[in-house]
Formats: sequence, C-alpha cells, structure tokens
Amino acid sequence: MLLSGKVVLVTGGGRGIGACISRVLARHGATVAVNYSKSKEKAESVAGQTQPLTTTFTPVDGE
Repeated sequence: MLLSGKVVLVTGGGRGIGACISRVLARHGATVAVNYSKSKEKAESVAGQTQPLTTTFTPVDGE
C-alpha cells in the first residue's frame, strides 16, 4: 500500500481499532489526522507512537 502524499482522516483514531488503523496508515506513509470527541490525551498518545513513521499526525477535536 503506497500512501505517501495522501492525507487521511481517521474518526475515533485515538483508541481501539481506530488507533490501530491510524498507526498502519502512518506506517504506509500517509499524513494522518485523528478525530476524537472525548480524549485528546489518547489521540496525542497515538500521535506520539507514530511520530517516527510519518511527518504529520494531527489530533482533531470532533466536537
């Protein structure tokens, strides 16, 4: 899967399956925006885990 140069929005990407999907997309080169509604800390944690994999990983408040 080649996602370099692609931007992806993952809803619920701060936890569970969404977090896992976010990490996989980042590993394949995507710029990832993670939508969260309650836990900015969890979204930022996922962002920190993927930082070595992608240049841009942004938590986005869904409220």
